[in-house]
Amino acid sequence: MSATAKTTENWDHLWSQFHVGVALSPAHALRRKWILEQLDRGDANDSLRVIDAGCGPGDLLVEVRREFPKAAIAGLELSPLAAGIARRKNPGATVLVANLDQVWTPPAQLRKWATYAVCSETLENCADPDAVVRNLSATLKPGGRLLITVPGGPMTAYDRYLGQMRHYTVASLRELLTANGFEVERVNGIGFPFFNLYRLVVLMRGRKMIGDASSFQSSHPSRLARLASFFFRHAFKMNLASVDHGWQLVAVARKARK
Repeated sequence: MSATAKTTENWDHLWSQFHVGVALSPAHALRRKWILEQLDRGDANDSLRVIDAGCGPGDLLVEVRREFPKAAIAGLELSPLAAGIARRKNPGATVLVANLDQVWTPPAQLRKWATYAVCSETLENCADPDAVVRNLSATLKPGGRLLITVPGGPMTAYDRYLGQMRHYTVASLRELLTANGFEVERVNGIGFPFFNLYRLVVLMRGRKMIGDASSFQSSHPSRLARLASFFFRHAFKMNLASVDHGWQLVAVARKARK
């Protein structure tokens, strides 16, 4: 079995376990909220074109379309299973199965197409994050923006189960973007203090977190998982926007105008 096929199989398995839990996760809701806030409200018309790399089951694309009904949206996803779910959730959207962790040429309809490319919680899983950033650059029109979220802080047993290879710092994320030709507008941490507390809970739960997350696939998630989700969804509203010490790292970078 090739490395690509094995990776695809692994991601199909993970998404079959977690695609419902991801939609309900307070951490993913925090990221989606941040991404939506970065999209230019002045582009809330036919000129807004958003591509989500590593789109998973398409929850962000649903929210983009809800917030910007006239926006054009597209998704790229390694897992055929998750891409199929994303297509069902986003009828009419372009959702392609693609491995961005290698040399990849976007199809003609996506070449220099996007005004925004999103790469949320994906780079930490990739053997060659430079390739991913270069591939996304090819989908952006000149002057388009790349929006990134990646984990910072300590790595947990749950992170390792998901196949994460690294966590980032502000410096290492900035270096990745500048090395691949992007003008960095912003790199910082968000979510302090409650996102950090959430991550500490995940760290302390160890491998039990795998069961907590997968329990949302059933109609009867564990009581602890439901309570934690409820608490942190509300606690995240009290995070300090003016403090950059959150373990959720985010970046906004612009493609050169050429």
